[in-house]
Amino acid sequence: MRVGSRHDQQGAVMAITAIAMVTLMAAAALSVDLGVGWATRRNLVTSTDAAALAAAQTFVGGGDGCAVTAPSYLGTNAPSSTMTLCTTGSSGTADGTVTVSAEQNVDVYFGKVVGMAPYIASSSTTVRWGPPAGATGLRPIGLCADGIQGFLNDPTTTATYEISYNDQGSSSGQIDFCGNGQPEGNWGIVDFDNNGNSNAEIKDQLANGYPNPVYSGTIGGNCTNEAYACYEGNTGQGLTNAYKTELANLRDNNIYFGVPIFDFFTDLPGGNLELHLVGFARVRIIAYKLTGATRSITLEFSPGLITGECCNPGGPPTNTQSLEICAVKENDLSGC
Repeated sequence: MRVGSRHDQQGAVMAITAIAMVTLMAAAALSVDLGVGWATRRNLVTSTDAAALAAAQTFVGGGDGCAVTAPSYLGTNAPSSTMTLCTTGSSGTADGTVTVSAEQNVDVYFGKVVGMAPYIASSSTTVRWGPPAGATGLRPIGLCADGIQGFLNDPTTTATYEISYNDQGSSSGQIDFCGNGQPEGNWGIVDFDNNGNSNAEIKDQLANGYPNPVYSGTIGGNCTNEAYACYEGNTGQGLTNAYKTELANLRDNNIYFGVPIFDFFTDLPGGNLELHLVGFARVRIIAYKLTGATRSITLEFSPGLITGECCNPGGPPTNTQSLEICAVKENDLSGC
């Protein structure tokens, strides 16, 4: 039996190596085209997300988010793209949806060798807005829904209301809306952690907002069926001069922030209360009086956005909204 010479073996190795190198180079070249396509598509997705979120903010403010906002964001973030759709399912500034879709041509260079042709990358994003189901960054000032009926009767415009605290047992004549006479109930402190707020925690939350989500239930609900919407609190404690530095900073710097609204509370063992939250409002502090028999806090209620999760249609009308990406296919809005 004849065994091939060393020269024959070396030739075979060189041939195999050459074939392997061609294959590897083709794969590397093809990966460049695929990488460019992936990056183009990824940037397009990010751009339609940004355009739809910005357009939704414009609609919430009463403008037309499809006229200028969406095209401007796409032009800035994906200048080679073409906006193919911007449409709204808005029922007004209080709630609605906007869909932004775009396309971009993707050229191929090395892939043509293996029959790969230029193609079109596309992306679609739908954002909805409406009353928040949950919110972050809240200050721990809980407001009784019945105590702010003036605002709730007309939440579409910015307005200022003085909310009495109703110092129980005083002769001030102030009305106690949520407390049923024991204890005072028009506003107070909410314990978002349900762990007994310390003064330091309350000060931090007044200064910086509570970082975790706080959720709301529906009017007519209860803490048995909507335990997620119930938080401990103390309307009898209220706000005191211990927090005057943080309150003054919010007032003097005209800071708008979100606060929770509760529709009732129940007594808990140990003298604390359980508040049933039903919504959120966007406010800023105008004035406050923290001592004496006629304590009060004056808030400007202003329509607009707070950071949170959409949507809870079962709460009181506050004209406060949050945004949420709810669909990524323009022909399937079932998640919205």
